[in-house]
Amino acid sequence: MTDIGFIQEIPFKAPPEISQKTIVSRCHFDLSRYDDSLFNEFAIVFPEALKNAVPKRKAEFLAGRYCAGRALQALRCAQHQVGIGENRSPLWPDGVVGAISHDCNNAIVMAKHKTSTTDAIGVDIEKWIAESELDKVQQLVLNQDEHQLLMQSGLSMQQGITTLFSAKESFFKAIYNQVGEYFGFEEAQLIDIVLTPGGGQLKLAISPFLKEHLIQLQPYLIRFCFEPDGVLTICDI
Repeated sequence: MTDIGFIQEIPFKAPPEISQKTIVSRCHFDLSRYDDSLFNEFAIVFPEALKNAVPKRKAEFLAGRYCAGRALQALRCAQHQVGIGENRSPLWPDGVVGAISHDCNNAIVMAKHKTSTTDAIGVDIEKWIAESELDKVQQLVLNQDEHQLLMQSGLSMQQGITTLFSAKESFFKAIYNQVGEYFGFEEAQLIDIVLTPGGGQLKLAISPFLKEHLIQLQPYLIRFCFEPDGVLTICDI
């Protein structure tokens, strides 16, 4: 682990099923040590959109872009900055696909060179959803059939709902550029979930709406890894 104050780089080994061409960069960050001057220290452009943001939002953005820069360096890209695109989505250099996620003190980036029109990647990291919020999130994220699959999976409802929420977030990040517009959780439905030591994988079937926009029509595979206080999900297409 590399400690440089605000940022601690964390070595992270992706699941073996993830393409070896995919670069992963992860860090822990300390909000109490955040300062605006860190953008200059890390040679990261401070976006105008963050001018009036609270320190927490600035710290999350900085940590995410720091990891993104490290990933782009590993890919030997000349450009190490990731801008802000439409609807605040990350704007990656030409020829690269990637995704950024963060929670209150961790950030992770996955990126790879784009070699085909279908290449895409999504990643999401979530703390376990509080018990008091589960009913509300459940109504937003899953239908009765999905609920039944989670009940049969062996996961607690906290684990299951958090994992499915995160999986659909990763899926959204992976395919947003192909779809070109926001869509709801109901457009991707859980049809299978398998547990393995420390995590597992699940499959999402897509709606007729998404089939109009996507090249890959078969169910999408999402891998997940459990962490002490949450879950990490990956959609590597």
